Amino acid sequence: MVLPPPEYHKQQKRRNIMDHISHSQITTWLMCQKRWEYNKVLEIKTIPTENLIIGSVYHQLLQANFIHKINTGEDFTDEEYQEEFAHLWKFKLEEEEDIKWVKMDANKARAVCLSIVSEYMYRVAEFVEPKEVEFEFERPIGDTKIIGRIDLIDKSGAVIDHKTSTRSYTQNDIDKDIQASAYAFGLGHPITYYNHIAIKKNKPEIQSLKTYRNEEDIIWWYRLASDVIAEMNTGIAVPNPTGWWCSPDYCDYWDICRADLAKKIF
Repeated sequence: MVLPPPEYHKQQKRRNIMDHISHSQITTWLMCQKRWEYNKVLEIKTIPTENLIIGSVYHQLLQANFIHKINTGEDFTDEEYQEEFAHLWKFKLEEEEDIKWVKMDANKARAVCLSIVSEYMYRVAEFVEPKEVEFEFERPIGDTKIIGRIDLIDKSGAVIDHKTSTRSYTQNDIDKDIQASAYAFGLGHPITYYNHIAIKKNKPEIQSLKTYRNEEDIIWWYRLASDVIAEMNTGIAVPNPTGWWCSPDYCDYWDICRADLAKKIF
């Protein structure tokens, strides 16, 4: 029996992926095509860092709170959200086989995560009137389905996205954020878009920034995504070594990528 070459399996995997892709995959491709290929096509798993754990638990806690609010009309009490947080944190650490603690240990990371959760619950949650939580959409571009999940849509129809960060955002950051345009495309109409950013400082802050997306933005994103999909379908993935993310400190695929590209070919 003659087995097909490895490149055949990579091509088959790529075709399966191209049936449906997410906005985050498009963003990854624009950042570094090779990173997308290592993650999605070759399925090379990386070890999560404390920032990923903090962000995941933070999102899950707010999701649970706003589902509770839709059902009851009330946010979690202090006791309820702290109990939910303890459960989510314990489960997340048990779920991950390994975690790379880079700048803080598990206890410090837990304290940081609880501090930004508490800040959001105290300062922001009561003003949010949720209509949909974790709203999923699917819209086609040619033969590829674009899929996505929106953190929250409020009763006015505005989209709210929850982020965690070590720095403050600027208005320019959100005005040019292509995620907002992707969500407008996914919903099929212009939107008001808010970023609620939990800033991980010694004294945590919640930043709220607002922007809009119109029909022109939707068309612009559609064309961008169409071009990215066409590039993905070529089977060629080129690294982008010019960005800050291309370093052993910020890319888990650094060693693999360097080894692949440094193979002797002459």
